[in-house]
Amino acid sequence: MPSETTAAPARDEPGRRWPPPGFPARVVTVVLLVALAAVSMLPFAWQLGSSLKDLTEIIAYPPRFLPSQWRWENYAEVWNSVPFARFTLNTLI
Repeated sequence: MPSETTAAPARDEPGRRWPPPGFPARVVTVVLLVALAAVSMLPFAWQLGSSLKDLTEIIAYPPRFLPSQWRWENYAEVWNSVPFARFTLNTLI
């Protein structure tokens, strides 16, 4: 028995609508979700920016989002001042 195959409908098929029903609502939903995700990431970005600042920049008013001088040595200083290796081991155990 021969099998019948149906081709996918062409984009310019007379019965097809563009935009499809519900498309505007979907666009609005995606835009709102992206905006909400960006807003929820701001505290983490602020934390990362503050970790690279000098103490005077952290307490300065008005606050700045990005540091004027990136202090990567802050991480080495903290790692050497507290036992992070022990803290990590305690977390893993």
